[in-house]
Amino acid sequence: MTTARDIAETLSGVVLPLGDGYDVEVVANAPGFRVGRGPDGSVVLLTPPEVEDGVGAPVRLRRLTVHPRASITIESAGTVEFAETVGLVELRGLSDDLVPAFCGIAATVVDLIGDAPAPGSVRTALRHVVRLFEPRAGRRGSVLGLWGELVTILTSSNVPAMVEAWHVEIDERFDFAVPAARIEVKTTEGARRSHDFNLDQLLPVDGADTRVVSIISTATAAGTSLGELVEELQLHITTRVDLVLKVWQLVAETLGDDWLQGTSVLRWDRAQAVKSLRLFRAEDVPRVREELDPAIESVRLRVDCENTPPLELRVAIPF
Repeated sequence: MTTARDIAETLSGVVLPLGDGYDVEVVANAPGFRVGRGPDGSVVLLTPPEVEDGVGAPVRLRRLTVHPRASITIESAGTVEFAETVGLVELRGLSDDLVPAFCGIAATVVDLIGDAPAPGSVRTALRHVVRLFEPRAGRRGSVLGLWGELVTILTSSNVPAMVEAWHVEIDERFDFAVPAARIEVKTTEGARRSHDFNLDQLLPVDGADTRVVSIISTATAAGTSLGELVEELQLHITTRVDLVLKVWQLVAETLGDDWLQGTSVLRWDRAQAVKSLRLFRAEDVPRVREELDPAIESVRLRVDCENTPPLELRVAIPF
């Protein structure tokens, strides 16, 4: 399997071109793929071409161009030129702090396509990339909230199972859900363990145990970024490309159009987060308990959880 670090190491050996075009290098452990840099901060992944004809014109978005069958000119040793057909992923205007996200996406594409692409596989893989960069209405959640969910996944004893249970349709009220369990993650930067809840996140769920993970952390330039957590997570699920795709898609959907920036700019103290992590039964968290008028459709609570009795962390992840 190809990792983001494989892509990053290859990319680090590329010399920025002086003129137009890209300088590229073959990806370690994936000889059918090349990564490179352009003179304007752009990065490119060249893949084997889609074997099917009729793939149409390239897809061009604000920062992204993809084409399953692109005709390019290769210049070797500065003199010899020859034509080649490749699959192409180009991301434009990337600063250095955004390159790790490109490397993670590129590694996912390499694994999706594989050494011997079947008909349609290149087109399908590049369509997944397009979905990550399609325009979105705005953020669905906060960077800190997503960061806390990733810390929770990486703290668990079964990372693949946690990713499978992450934001599924079984019960969209909660961050993680399987038939017999629900987990809601709350992350705060405050000095107090205070969190916002929807009341229905604290009410009993028939046939399921509901848990709340509470995390406190501090923003710091020396901390861990969201992108670094995703990179580490990929190492735990390298054999499950479907789950890797799910992670990237959730990052993009949660953070909106500026999701690339969100993976790198903000950092929090991971050691503090792990040390502070507490697990509560939802029924132990203080809440409104009187019967509500049926006309009230939702209730939002700000709850101080400092005195909520915690469970032992060894039972933190029940699935």
